[in-house]
Amino acid sequence: MTDPEISLLDGGPVPPSRIATLGDALLRAAGLGSPEGLCFVLPDGSELRQTYLHLLMQASRMLTGLRAAGLRPGEPVVLQAAYPPDQLAAYWACQLGGFVALPVAAGGTAAERQAAPQLLYRLWLRYDAPRVVTGPGQPLAPGLVGDPRWPAARVGDTRELLANPADHDWHQAAPDDLAVLLPVPPGHPGAPGCVRLSHRNVLSRSAAGAAADGLGRASRTLNWLPLDEPGGLLMCHTRDVFLGCHQVHASPEWVRADPLRWLDAVDRYRADTTWAPDCAFHFVNALAERPGGRSWDLSSLRNVMNAGTAVRSSVLRRFLDVLAPFGLAADAVQVGWGRPETSAVVAGGRFTDLGPGEHRFVPVGRPQPGTLLRCVDENDRPVAPGRVGRLQVSGPAVSAGYHRDPELTRAAFTPDGWFRTGDLARIRDGVLAVTGRVAATPARAATPARAPRLRVPVGGGVLV
Repeated sequence: MTDPEISLLDGGPVPPSRIATLGDALLRAAGLGSPEGLCFVLPDGSELRQTYLHLLMQASRMLTGLRAAGLRPGEPVVLQAAYPPDQLAAYWACQLGGFVALPVAAGGTAAERQAAPQLLYRLWLRYDAPRVVTGPGQPLAPGLVGDPRWPAARVGDTRELLANPADHDWHQAAPDDLAVLLPVPPGHPGAPGCVRLSHRNVLSRSAAGAAADGLGRASRTLNWLPLDEPGGLLMCHTRDVFLGCHQVHASPEWVRADPLRWLDAVDRYRADTTWAPDCAFHFVNALAERPGGRSWDLSSLRNVMNAGTAVRSSVLRRFLDVLAPFGLAADAVQVGWGRPETSAVVAGGRFTDLGPGEHRFVPVGRPQPGTLLRCVDENDRPVAPGRVGRLQVSGPAVSAGYHRDPELTRAAFTPDGWFRTGDLARIRDGVLAVTGRVAATPARAATPARAPRLRVPVGGGVLV
């Protein structure tokens, strides 16, 4: 619904679901999900396959170790493990035990891995030495291991936790209980803090995103976002557990070594849904000059999402033209917008359906079910359609605020509960176009850094 008098978009109601918590989602997937479950393509190109029942059992084993360490429901647990299957098992152990998962990136490149120990240490200090689960043999910052609080904070590594017998006494959470603490990417308002996300936040976004993209239990998805970061963990993996569909997670390192492996994997696993940053579109467009002997069948692919990285519309048109002979549908590319505070992407649309942009900007879509968007002036009053204003968002996928930071939370939300995104945007003909950033964001003045590639969607758009 669009209000013809003001810049307001309403995505309508979230599709009804009997799944109330993340733990419920995993239990249903273990019983009714795709028998193919999960497939991990590791950095060396080898595969590891895992059923949903196996994921449940691995998480239940870790749950035993977490409880033995004295963890109580509602307590945060920092998770930093480089091996994706272990990271996911730890994440789901938290959901089965009522603990709050705080995933911290372990790094997919040499530079990121070098920075990971200090990243963990900073968050650990910020939140007064919470409990920590790491990967086996993982390097730790000297300041962390030298802190007298560290022995009590260390729960163990993932291999130690997996050696336990399974605990099937799963905690029954409530929909509005805190489920995940999501680190805010560096350079964005709220960093280096964490966004609070409840079970309701994450599941409503999963249901809305699936409905908007036409996904279901029969879907076959391919992700190459890191699974220790919000885009891979929530937008892709958690959504797919909610659906119980077959999901493939390719190592970002494996794809970076040859970016066309992304499409090799789409062909091999018959994926219908995937994600790509701007650099991937550029690599594919070079096919016209250097085909490299590739031959794909991309007829299965219906959804190619781009969000969080700016890409020119001419690049997307070229991408569609280059891959048309391989069977890619002309309307397969989607663009979107989202933030960590919205549990990932909550607005989007098919590139070919959104119409031409004006000046530099191409529309990024319409709100997903459950999401409301509005553009306002500096006094939070909605502006007229077509005028650039400050983008605000509301709905069940939107966080209630920042962890242990009431000052920042008050600044980031209006008195009537709308999140001030810090983006400038325009709403016209029922479609959103993001046009820039507010000079000084309401939350805390910060200069946004260039988003690193293969990171969580934190905005999004297409540049002409």
